[in-house]
Amino acid sequence: FPVTIPSSCILCSNAAFAAPSVAPASQPVVAPTLQAGDGELFIDVGRAGARKFKMAIPLFGVEPGTAVTDADREFAANKLSDIFSFMGSFDFVPAASFIAKGNVAAKPIQYDEWTPLQTEGVILGKFVPSNSVGKFTLEMRFFDVKRRKQIHGVRYSDFEVGDLDRALRRFADKCVEKLTGEKGIFSTKLAFAGSRKTGEARQIFIANLDGTGLRQITNNGSINMSPSW
Repeated sequence: FPVTIPSSCILCSNAAFAAPSVAPASQPVVAPTLQAGDGELFIDVGRAGARKFKMAIPLFGVEPGTAVTDADREFAANKLSDIFSFMGSFDFVPAASFIAKGNVAAKPIQYDEWTPLQTEGVILGKFVPSNSVGKFTLEMRFFDVKRRKQIHGVRYSDFEVGDLDRALRRFADKCVEKLTGEKGIFSTKLAFAGSRKTGEARQIFIANLDGTGLRQITNNGSINMSPSW
């Protein structure tokens, strides 16, 4: 539905929203921070016409007995691509070009399957069964294909499908930090005063930085303005 948005909005920093608990993944996930200009792996986000980083995000993998659907797997991979696309610094390898087929992300990475596609980074996500009914464990790993090493990885335990969006944004923020030395912006929230219809009282809304996840905070007959965190 349309919402009238004023020219100025209030930003909430990433730190204002707590992330789900993160535990080490089954494989080592510790990696040195990669600053811009550190070897060949970097993203120049300030120069016009800068080369984009070529990334592949296959369909998320799943282990037997996990309480997720194929639609959940597709949502996770597509949503993560959309999140990175918002930055404008990434190109994505089309899924139809993948050499590896099937449940790719549920297996250890095979770098030789990505090098011929000139892929620089690969993200493999996997849903794993949880001991809690209706929940799952989500693992995500970011690999540098050129250096043949993992540069970031997380595991979220006892997770629900409704938590996916937040987890994907937090993961993307950390990947950007590894590539540029600067914190990502994908978990940032907007707060603004607006109205659903012309002439209605202005209410307070919040939304993700890309405009998704719109949520109305106030619902009263007063004139609401100047939100702050």
